[in-house]
Amino acid sequence: MSPNKDQGRVAVITGASSGIGEATARALAADGYRLALLARRADRIGKLAQELGDGAVAITADVTDRDSLVAAAALVEEELGGADVLVNNAGVMLLAPFSSEQKDEIRQM
Repeated sequence: MSPNKDQGRVAVITGASSGIGEATARALAADGYRLALLARRADRIGKLAQELGDGAVAITADVTDRDSLVAAAALVEEELGGADVLVNNAGVMLLAPFSSEQKDEIRQM
């Protein structure tokens, strides 16, 4: 990526509070992107947005909740003027172990 080409473009990153999402945010910020950092952990994305500077906005959102995403999209539009890139990185964690039947179904895929 080239800083000149990407200067001012807006990237929305879900799951931006840690891991791949955080690393992606840092890389895109270094390339000149303005960022909407989405995650459930407000404290973490707030801290990251502060570290990245004025071009980063922390937006608390849960990708499993439609209303939360609609509200986040409105904030991205309001704060950054829309999005050029979406990095859909948020993961969903299973809260129960797989059953043997589910494992068999996955193996057949």
